[in-house]
Amino acid sequence: MTGSLRFVFLAMFGVLATYLQALGGQDDVPGCRLLRRGDVVELHSPFFVYRLNTASGLRAQTWENRLTGKTVSLGGGSELELDVAEDRLRVSSDGELDRSQCRRLDLRVSELPGDSGPATNAVFELRAADCEMSARVTYRWDAEQPVLRKVVAVVNEGKRDVWLLNVRLGTYRTQAEVVDRERGFPA
Repeated sequence: MTGSLRFVFLAMFGVLATYLQALGGQDDVPGCRLLRRGDVVELHSPFFVYRLNTASGLRAQTWENRLTGKTVSLGGGSELELDVAEDRLRVSSDGELDRSQCRRLDLRVSELPGDSGPATNAVFELRAADCEMSARVTYRWDAEQPVLRKVVAVVNEGKRDVWLLNVRLGTYRTQAEVVDRERGFPA
């Protein structure tokens, strides 16, 4: 093969490899997979197994640390909570927000990730039962790091303005004892 023909072949091979990787993403990473059984969805990596339930919203069941062999119950805690107000917010003379206008949305899973198999991401579509709001929750993981990333996008699909007041990215009920109230939310 001549030098220029070899270069063209290698360039085309590189483009094809990049295209195939873009189509498949990193979904064929050893040790990383998605497992769906009924309402239960498990995200597997060499470092953890994260078990979610979708029967009544997107709820966290357990986190299994494969490095230590320990499993923590997350008590069916919600993976995403949104507090909204649809009317103009009123503030009292002492600066307090009128909480009677605020409400928490009832988010239900409207679309699940793909079938069981090799995977490094999972996308859940959620819809509010009582308002024209939706959310996309995307989890990403890999075989290189013991990290689960969660990305959330919230969309107002209605014609009316909605005030998004609070976004909670996980409310977990564990058996853990609170030992330090200095950081995070107070107990």
